[in-house]
Amino acid sequence: SPVTESFRSLRTNVRYASVDHPIRVLMVTSPTPEDGKTTVAINLAVVIAQSGNRCVLIDSDLRRPRIHKIMGLDNRQGLSGLFIQNPLSLNGTIQQTRLETLKVIPSGGTPPTPSELLGSRKMKEIVEAVANDTDMIILDTPPVLSVTDAAVLSPLVDGVLLVVKVGTTKQSALIQAVEQLQQVNARILGVVVNGISPKNSHYYYRNYAYYQYYYYGDGGNVKKKRKSAVSEPSSQPASINPPSKPISRQ
Repeated sequence: SPVTESFRSLRTNVRYASVDHPIRVLMVTSPTPEDGKTTVAINLAVVIAQSGNRCVLIDSDLRRPRIHKIMGLDNRQGLSGLFIQNPLSLNGTIQQTRLETLKVIPSGGTPPTPSELLGSRKMKEIVEAVANDTDMIILDTPPVLSVTDAAVLSPLVDGVLLVVKVGTTKQSALIQAVEQLQQVNARILGVVVNGISPKNSHYYYRNYAYYQYYYYGDGGNVKKKRKSAVSEPSSQPASINPPSKPISRQ
């Protein structure tokens, strides 16, 4: 489907974003809520896994986690529980999905100080431990302008994807989000445009489903569907467009 091809194109763009220093830890975030960052993070993880690369998707949104709900996973153990482990053990935390090469670390319980935890040395230890046994890590984080979580995680990742949604994300919010990430020297790979109306594009599709085999509904029920990708109705991501220079206010 055109949606699947869009995510494959996004996967290719991420791979070629840095030839000398391959992207192994990728952060997906957005300027504001409801931009579709979690949808993009899940689908990107799926197409990476479908290409034969081992991928681990980590729900780093410890405030409003959604990955476990969308994919029907157990959230009793997750990222938040790893911060109090000494020594660190990933056993029981990483969950296998229907794809052999895709695993997920859900958020776990809600901690009292998410920003401090995500910016701690323990979080760096967690990322390094996961990276030892996988090809790609994708971190789904809270929106940049809502809390500082994405900013404090930036030093731990190789690149950042900003997800914006047509008709939802304001231009001023995007500019502010880019500026905040640049202040912490985050490497912004580009912007994923989500929510493109089929009326304004030659793309069109009706159903949204888990890429190739399964559809993950919000209720966690797994159903076989026809081949396409998990996405929001009447929306699709465009290829990333890396900014040629820092965005500045006019």
